[in-house]
Amino acid sequence: MKINISLFLVATALSFNLLAAPNNDFLAGKSLYNQNKTSEALAVFITAAKAGSIDAQNQVGTMYAKGIGTDINYDHALIWYRAAARNNSPEALYNIGKLYQQGLGVEQDSRTAVQWYNRALEFNSPDAANNLADMYLEGIVVPQDHKKAEQLFIQASELGSTMAQRNLGFLYFNNSGIKQDIDKSYFWFAIAAANDYPDAAQYRDFIASKLTKKRLLKIEQQVSEWIKTNENNQENVHTDVNQSDV
Repeated sequence: MKINISLFLVATALSFNLLAAPNNDFLAGKSLYNQNKTSEALAVFITAAKAGSIDAQNQVGTMYAKGIGTDINYDHALIWYRAAARNNSPEALYNIGKLYQQGLGVEQDSRTAVQWYNRALEFNSPDAANNLADMYLEGIVVPQDHKKAEQLFIQASELGSTMAQRNLGFLYFNNSGIKQDIDKSYFWFAIAAANDYPDAAQYRDFIASKLTKKRLLKIEQQVSEWIKTNENNQENVHTDVNQSDV
């Protein structure tokens, strides 16, 4: 079978340009957003979203959900989140779950939220893991299971959720469902503080006052080792308050 090289190269170039265009629009929108030109940014993001940019679809959904550059419109937010979710965007899957958990633009339905969070977790969403952990901890529409909550908080932490890291600090300190472990409490507060989670340093220092210098040194070494091992996920930490979520 003979292949027309010229036609092949043309087709390849066209395909590349079609793929690059929505990404370029997304980057242009991001630049405008960072300049606080949110209305202009939204228009550019919408163009990119219509052209198939998953990042843009999720960003447009969030801007409608939060009323950034436009009025709050949860119907529009859900439309764009669903578009991104069809391409298995973990952020979009998580955001849809959060809309259902909070009853924003949809009837509040924690069971449906759990379904969306579980789908997001299949694609390693740290925020979904953290929210699921909270639900198992409190027994919200799932059987209360402190060990399951602990496992999910750890998973979320390893995926980059600084909120989960902070939550583990409390989990090991509170002695409620999970046996109190001051060393582990300090360990996770220290990691959250290293990732600049609000007030984590304050809790870390409070726990430090209850530990000997020898124990502190040992835990600090463990903290450094953990951060080094998980540094790829910590480069893009999730606090559950960033611009990409509801």
